[in-house]
Amino acid sequence: IVPKFTFYRKINQHKKNPVEKVLDNPSNWYMMGYFLGDGWILSNLKKPRHKNGRDLKPGIKYLICFSVSTQDEKEGRLIARLKETFPTLNKTTNDSGASSRYEVNDFWWHNLLADFGKYAYGKHIPAWVENAPPYLIKEFLNGYFDADGSFDDKQGQRTASVSLDLCFGIQRLALKIGMTPSINRAK
Repeated sequence: IVPKFTFYRKINQHKKNPVEKVLDNPSNWYMMGYFLGDGWILSNLKKPRHKNGRDLKPGIKYLICFSVSTQDEKEGRLIARLKETFPTLNKTTNDSGASSRYEVNDFWWHNLLADFGKYAYGKHIPAWVENAPPYLIKEFLNGYFDADGSFDDKQGQRTASVSLDLCFGIQRLALKIGMTPSINRAK
């Protein structure tokens, strides 16, 4: 099932505008997979601020953030893929030097991406992702593995997570597209 969502954006005290999208674009699914691995949302309502304490620009309430490794040769390709969904994606500075932070302000996507959970241990794959067609699930997994995956000659594609729900969700998605995944648990 190709999902379709409607979110209502508050215009004023008495009026809300519906914003509707059908998730049939493979680039959107790639971005959602990448978000699951290396993305987060900031819900800053009254006085918008970053974690480091600096004020956000006025009007930014629906901030979506991505971390992209600067140590990787695929940084340019990753940013190009993310910009297929978010043409206004902006690079901000990051203290570590090993990665860059990219941000975008988008009401509809902010609401949808909140469905993936919060923090590494709370991330999961919603049922509507698991019910999607295989060609969209493949793009989703490509994005996720570009964010949190690695490749091993003996074992193939690998990932690690502190979220058991996420591990089982990735396993179910991989099975749906014909892969044979396994899960290893380590303390």
